[in-house]
Amino acid sequence: MRLAAALILFVPIVAAQALNLCPNAVVVGPQNSTAILGYISKAQKAVYIEAYALTWRELAQTLASLAQRGVQVYVVLSGNVYGGIPTTEKQLVDYLKNNGVNVAYNYDFKFVHSKAFVVDNKTVIIGSINPTYSGVTSDLGLAVVVQNSTLAREIAAVILNDFNGVYPSYNYTGVVISPINSYRYLSWLLQQRGKAYAAVEEIYESSGLADALMSKAALALARVTDVPGVQTVDGLTAKVIVVGDYVYVGSINLSGNSIRNNRELGLLLRCPSLAAAAIGLIKQWAGTAATRPASTTTYRSSATASTTPAAQIGAPQLSNLLALLLAILLALAILSAGGRRRRKRKA
Repeated sequence: MRLAAALILFVPIVAAQALNLCPNAVVVGPQNSTAILGYISKAQKAVYIEAYALTWRELAQTLASLAQRGVQVYVVLSGNVYGGIPTTEKQLVDYLKNNGVNVAYNYDFKFVHSKAFVVDNKTVIIGSINPTYSGVTSDLGLAVVVQNSTLAREIAAVILNDFNGVYPSYNYTGVVISPINSYRYLSWLLQQRGKAYAAVEEIYESSGLADALMSKAALALARVTDVPGVQTVDGLTAKVIVVGDYVYVGSINLSGNSIRNNRELGLLLRCPSLAAAAIGLIKQWAGTAATRPASTTTYRSSATASTTPAAQIGAPQLSNLLALLLAILLALAILSAGGRRRRKRKA
């Protein structure tokens, strides 16, 4: 194992099942996947990334530029990749290292399959969007953006420890980590009241969760599956499950390897507005977008994992998912403009 050069150490927060927290924004692939780059480009101190593969040249260029400006950049990539590490990735890794970016291949798991980004120990972007050409331009993915310093430090700790080959047993509230707790968290989610809506790239009996999902599934989508009743959707890479007000979003598939052998990261959030939006998105991906009365969906931000989020970020009336996606993009623009105004006032 590599020596721990930059571990983040702190006392983990008390164990619970879900964070009572709504994301500040969502990223829906491929509609606005490049928004990830916008958050990363604003880094002032540090960026931590863990991903299966990296072939997104614009991201590599941004990371190199940040490192040249003195920002600490750490990237963990899977040492094991189906078909071998892409040639483009090898070229980009050499480029990153030559420009001061810390890059490590991790071979200690069957696959390092996370898609997690932490900026300045304040902002977390986590979900199923790979920093690859197809991941950004064509895959049907989903990630959430959470501005929460406690959560950011927790995810950064996992990434840095994986960088250094150090593997403690994490006990973070609402942070779903394979192979540590993903079966327990997802099993708990599927025991909650309400119908289940799922869009998960792989749904296999080997997960041990397929029966629990299908016993309460109103709609279940996958790209590949061996489970009867699951609808297949080409290009689906999302990993999102909704039950009631609870939403799981991350990199973890419902497969044996993903739960027991890979390094995977996800979040379990209690957020009614995110649940409503995710259900709408799943129905659109299924080609059966619901015909229902317009509803109000509100995205909220919270500085802590409290039951009373601190601020609302818009409240668009949604009659269909197109309106939702437009609202998401508008919210991102408003957040960006607000940040610029605050920086000008401080100046």
